[in-house]
Amino acid sequence: MRRPPCWLPLALPTALALAAACEGRREAPPARGGQPYAGGEVPPGADRYARLVREFLTAPDPPAVHQRLTCELWRMAQVLETNEAISRAAWAKAAVVRTRADSAAYERADAASGMRAYQVSGPLCDSLNAVADREDGPVAAAPPGQGSRP
Repeated sequence: MRRPPCWLPLALPTALALAAACEGRREAPPARGGQPYAGGEVPPGADRYARLVREFLTAPDPPAVHQRLTCELWRMAQVLETNEAISRAAWAKAAVVRTRADSAAYERADAASGMRAYQVSGPLCDSLNAVADREDGPVAAAPPGQGSRP
C-alpha cells in the first residue's frame, strides 16, 4: 500500500482550517478534473467522512469526533491522492453543512475542538481505520461525479 507523503500531517489541519474559513461560501469546491458533484451529493469514498461531519455538528465531545475525522481523512489519503482526498472531504462537508444553522453548529464544534494536535497515523488511527474498513469496506476510488446521496 502506498504511503502518503510525510507532509500530510501538516496539510490535513491546514486544509480543514481553510474549509472552515470558507464557511460562508455556498458553492462547493471543484472536483478533480473539473467535474462537479451534484448539489448535496457525497463523493465516492467520502460517505463515512460525511457521516462523521454530521456527528460533529451535535457531538457532546467534539475533539473526539474531530480525531475520527482526521483519521478518516488519513484513511482516504492512503487510497486516493492526497489532493483528491482533501477535495472529496471538502465536498462531503459541503454536502452536510448546507444551512446557516449547520454552519453555526460546525463553528461551535470546531471552536470546542480548539487548536489541538490530532494523531494522523499510529495505533489510534490504525484502530479507528480498522473499524471503518470492517464497517464500511475500503475507500472507493470511483471517478468524480459518481457520489451517493447523504
